[in-house]
Amino acid sequence: MTAIMEQPGTTMEGMLIKAQAVATFNKAIARKYPFEAELWAAQLAASVLQLASAGDASA
Repeated sequence: MTAIMEQPGTTMEGMLIKAQAVATFNKAIARKYPFEAELWAAQLAASVLQLASAGDASA
């Protein structure tokens, strides 16, 4: 999970992989790693913003 979230979000397909990973991650495991789970939300948001900004630049 951490390796997936650390990858840059440069394509919509990559963002879908990240979103699916977050959605299917076992919440019981997330409780064991609360710091990492908090980082995943920020990493996903940053990737979305990066991808959206790149889309604005290409429009």
